[in-house]
This record gives sequence, C-alpha cells and structure tokens, in this order.
Amino acid sequence: MQWRRALVAVMCGVVAACARRDGVAEGASSSDPVVVRLERGPCRGSCPVYSVALTRSGRVRFVGERHVADTGRRERTVPATAVSALLGRFDATTFATTDTAIMQDHVRCGAYITDLPSTTLSGPARDALRTVRYDRGCAGVPRFLEGLASAVDSVAQTSKWIGGTK
Repeated sequence: MQWRRALVAVMCGVVAACARRDGVAEGASSSDPVVVRLERGPCRGSCPVYSVALTRSGRVRFVGERHVADTGRRERTVPATAVSALLGRFDATTFATTDTAIMQDHVRCGAYITDLPSTTLSGPARDALRTVRYDRGCAGVPRFLEGLASAVDSVAQTSKWIGGTK
C-alpha cells in the first residue's frame, strides 16, 4: 500500500513538471509567451508531424516527431517584426470567430477526403490565444486557415527542419 502512495506522488510530480503553464509553452517565460502555435498531425502516408511555437520577441521552438529531417526540439530566433506581421495576418481574417473544430462530422466539413492530416492552429483573438483544429480532408475548411498555417511555417522557417518531406 505504501508503494502505491509513493507511485502516485511520483506520477503527480511528473505530470506537474510536464504540464504547460496556461498559455506559455515549456521554456517560454510569462514575459514572452507563445503568441502563435501550429501543430501538423499524421496521415496514413509520410506527412510531416511536428509542432512549432513563436513568441512575440521572435523565439521559435520546433518539435519534430515523424517524417521530418530533424526530430526532437530545435530553436531559432526570427525577427520580431516578422512575428508582428504574422499577428497582423491573423487579425485581418475571421480567425477569432471561426469554429474551433472543423472535422469529418462537423456541419462545415462538407465533402470529405480520408487520410489527410489534421492541423491545429493557435493564434491571437481578443487578447487571448485561440485554438482552431481542422481536418485538411474537409472541403469546407475556410481557405484562410491553411494560408495562416503556411504563413506560420514561413515565418518560423520550419522547412529547414522538415527537409524535403513537405
């Protein structure tokens, strides 16, 4: 019985250590929080699976999981002006009011193609970080979402870590 309590205590510590603070990615400070985050999910083929987060100051954190040239954590810095321009692109769209999940069974999905990856995009909306998840197999996904996701990739220069797989 004593070992169970010890195991529970250790597991709680691990979970607490791994958890993200509200709106702040691991390694980012509360004075330089993540303002944009992109996650590319798996497909049945060799789609790159990774996440990338950007802070207002230009800090970029990439985590490559599968089908990328560089797996694991990578970091770089990009000009803060590039991040600012990216935030302006979010503001110029209806991102703040778009449905938060457009997946296969969603009314806005429309015609559906199987085996395409999902994308999760987090960005600014009324002074908070808003997350929209969409399935790239849904014909009804607003085009601006993939445009924003591509802009995040461009500003973060993820192609250097993804390699020729994208």
